[in-house]
Amino acid sequence: FELSKVFKKQENKELPLEKNKLGIALTGRASKKRWDRPERNVDFYDLKGFLEFLTGMYYPGNELKITEAQYGFFHPRINGKIDIGGKTMGIIGKVHPLIVEEAEIDQDIYYMEIDMDDFINNMAEIIKYKAIPVFPSIDIDLAIVVDEKVKNEEIMSEIKKSGTELLKQVRLFDIYRGEQIDRDKKSMAYSLSFRDDSRTLKDTEIEIIKKRILENLGRNLNAAIRE
Repeated sequence: FELSKVFKKQENKELPLEKNKLGIALTGRASKKRWDRPERNVDFYDLKGFLEFLTGMYYPGNELKITEAQYGFFHPRINGKIDIGGKTMGIIGKVHPLIVEEAEIDQDIYYMEIDMDDFINNMAEIIKYKAIPVFPSIDIDLAIVVDEKVKNEEIMSEIKKSGTELLKQVRLFDIYRGEQIDRDKKSMAYSLSFRDDSRTLKDTEIEIIKKRILENLGRNLNAAIRE
């Protein structure tokens, strides 16, 4: 994405019209492979989802409408102008296949542009922000064997309780049942992401937390690490 100024020539005027624009482009993978869904590429509805999020955040209660329009750089059937609360604020669509081919890109590209001057001046409320984290995260994978009756929600809850405030994200990415484990058991594999917003974490810190998580999983859910 990019937020920058766009200059448009004005008739009978020496200076161009200066507008602040937000441009967002999507291409490639939309999500990683998980136990309950395959990988997939982004599509028009992923980009529309960003637009719906922005509208819901800054224009609660206002109608979002995408009206079909014709732009030469968009796919003739997948494009439109963006209306929020009855006011046109941008465009959205799939980049024309001939443009993608000319650029020697072998995957679809979706693009949205919003007039930020109009968007900001008509916002319903002011939103507070916090800075994007500047310190790197440490990611680890954790595979455990539990009784078949143990639910994912129980495991996630136990991991979060034991992971301290440094644990920022937990994601289940694999479930295995098979010959390598007992019939009444299942293997659950999780990806854990740790980060401190004020400093760089040390591997030894994460090892201590990981040990605590495994001990509590074993004590409370009869879980064992899968070797």
